[in-house]
Amino acid sequence: MKQLVRLHRWKLNERRQKLIELEGLGLKMRTEIDRLDETMDAESKIADRSRDAAVAYPAYVSAMLERRKKLSGSIVEIEESIAEAREEVAAGFQELKRYELALRNKERREELRARRREQAETDAQGAVIHRRQAMV
Repeated sequence: MKQLVRLHRWKLNERRQKLIELEGLGLKMRTEIDRLDETMDAESKIADRSRDAAVAYPAYVSAMLERRKKLSGSIVEIEESIAEAREEVAAGFQELKRYELALRNKERREELRARRREQAETDAQGAVIHRRQAMV
């Protein structure tokens, strides 16, 4: 039983690690979008001041908007994966708790049996002592 608890704890930790990695990836992509927006704003200001930059700016914006669109799509996919990973973590946690509860109950039953056995031995010894004293 202890091995099952350990196995499920290990599985839960793996699921948590996967969730952490997905959340990190999502954060990285959101940061990339923010950086892309800041870069586009800066390039817009440069294009306003420079005729040469203004000529190249529409092609640049088109490429950056396409990149932003792909990043946004990836974020949606990652958020779906994160939701699934959270459900897996929750299910793994519930499963682990079931096994831990079963182990705790088993240990309590074993402890109760041991106490009863000890009490029976103590009672038997007391009965022997009582009989010996009664014979004297």
